[in-house]
Amino acid sequence: VVAEVVAAGGGIALMPRWTMRPHPALVLRPLSGVRATRHIDVLCRPERTARRAVRTVLTELRRAARTIQGEGTA
Repeated sequence: VVAEVVAAGGGIALMPRWTMRPHPALVLRPLSGVRATRHIDVLCRPERTARRAVRTVLTELRRAARTIQGEGTA
């Protein structure tokens, strides 16, 4: 959605490199020295956390977050 807004002339965007496919109307430029963060929220009904599939996804998201946080402190 953001890429389409930018392509339509709605501004510029800072996006992670793996978020989108190449777009004919956009120019992608790598940035260095930019400290950016991402917030990921998980919404689910409390009774759904009893399902193993939901618990597995939550566990893997937490594991990935810890890994990424560890990379940022090195």
